Amino acid sequence: MDDVWNYSRERVIIVHMKTNKLIVLGAVVLGIAFLGIAAYYWVTPAESLLVFLPGFEAGSTHVHFTHGLASFILGVCVLIFAWFKSAPSIAPQSGDNVQ
Repeated sequence: MDDVWNYSRERVIIVHMKTNKLIVLGAVVLGIAFLGIAAYYWVTPAESLLVFLPGFEAGSTHVHFTHGLASFILGVCVLIFAWFKSAPSIAPQSGDNVQ
């Protein structure tokens, strides 16, 4: 019975590691995308924005700095999340006194 439990535990750890890597990869891609959108907001006037982006106004030369700032902050937060999520987990050793 112990062999079955150890096998299941190892399998759960491996599945957790793969899921964790996918979350980190997705967060990095999303963070870079938000940083790209922030740069796009900062260099593009409102009339030239893509229609599906918030802030599009036909005939306007206004640059949406706050939209870009919000996207930048969101991108940095998602990248920080990925950084913390990618850190190795520290499991207590069997001899450690955990309280």
